[in-house]
Amino acid sequence: VLSSLQRMQDFGVNLICVEDGIDSSKDSGKLMISVLSAVAEIERENILVQTMEGRRQKAREGKWNGGFAPYGYMRDSEDHNHLIIDEYAANIVRKIFRLYLEGNGKAHIASILSSENILIPSLYKTRVLQQNYYNSKLKDTTKTWCYQTIHTILNNQTYLGKMVQHKDIKISYKDKKKRRLPKEQWIVVDNTHEPIIDQETFDRVQA
Repeated sequence: VLSSLQRMQDFGVNLICVEDGIDSSKDSGKLMISVLSAVAEIERENILVQTMEGRRQKAREGKWNGGFAPYGYMRDSEDHNHLIIDEYAANIVRKIFRLYLEGNGKAHIASILSSENILIPSLYKTRVLQQNYYNSKLKDTTKTWCYQTIHTILNNQTYLGKMVQHKDIKISYKDKKKRRLPKEQWIVVDNTHEPIIDQETFDRVQA
């Protein structure tokens, strides 16, 4: 706030708050703005803490914490905290696991899926699920599957029917930076939804 106020004053402009009786051209006005800004910052921090605790509680209850569901699932239309299988995408997930166990590398699997014009997860969720129809063509986009996407899918425990959340903690809300927490601090709840991959297959892939 003070930085923005200084920028305004550099151009010869002052902030006048009529109802609050604040005039930034006066020292008392600057002091009042500083105090109100500090109070607002404390309130913001309190809201963030309460919000994060609410998200952690939802995670402990095995509920989905918002946002797009993992590729292969969609949020239940009646209970948005519950995940249900999206059969089209789930079959792609099963195919990825099968191809990997057959000896294909992650980059090669990405190449196979791209050559078959299968939509990458981000495009599938925004273009297909939101419109409630299936279309396996990439259309006018050049985005293709990549090594990292395959790697993420092969290591996602959500496909075992368990909810794994609170893996990261934000260290800067302004820059959206996160820090990965130790695994013992992750919130893991078993049997929260129907699995796509069985435990034996998942363990073989990890090995």
